Amino acid sequence: MTVLRQLALTSARAGVAKLLSFFGFALMLIAIGYGLYELKAVDDAITEKKDELTELRRQIGPIEEEIDHIRNGPLSELVTPRAIAILRPGLRDERGRQLFNFIVWLDLPYVRKADINEVEYVFGDESFLRNRHTSSESSNGFAVGYLGWGAMTSVPIKIAQNQGPDVTLRFRMSDEIEFVRDQD
Repeated sequence: MTVLRQLALTSARAGVAKLLSFFGFALMLIAIGYGLYELKAVDDAITEKKDELTELRRQIGPIEEEIDHIRNGPLSELVTPRAIAILRPGLRDERGRQLFNFIVWLDLPYVRKADINEVEYVFGDESFLRNRHTSSESSNGFAVGYLGWGAMTSVPIKIAQNQGPDVTLRFRMSDEIEFVRDQD
C-alpha cells in the first residue's frame, strides 16, 4: 500500500470516528436533557405532594378540636331532637280527625349515647292520657312514639346523664316535624 492510499484510508477512518464521536455526544446530550426533563417532572410532583401535605396538616387542628368537642362538649350542643309523622290513610279518631304515628328521637354522636341514662319527653296537651314518655334505648336515639292527630308546639326533653346534671331542651316539634305517607 502506498503512503497516499494509507493516508486516505486513515483520513476516512478519522472522519468516521469524528462522525461516531459526534453522534455519541449528541446521544449523551439528548439523554441528559431527557433526564433533566424527568427530574423536573418528579420535582414538580414532590412540590405538589408537599403542598397537599401542608394543607392536610392545616386541617388536622380543626378536626382534632371537633373530635374533642364531640367527646367532651356539653350534650345540649351535640343533641338535635327530630320528629316524624307517618300518615295513616283512613285512620281517624272519634271526631273524624286524621291520625298519624308520631315518632320523636334524638340525633347525637354515637360516642355520646353511652353518657345518657334516660330521656323523658313531655307532651303537654291535656288530651294525652299519658303525656310523659321515657326511653333508655340508645340504639334508636331514645325514640318514643304516639298515635295522634297533631304535633306539639313545644316539647320539653329531659336528658338524664349517667354523670353530671340533667339537660333540658325545648323542642319546637311542630316547626321541625317531617310528614311522610305510610307505604301500605
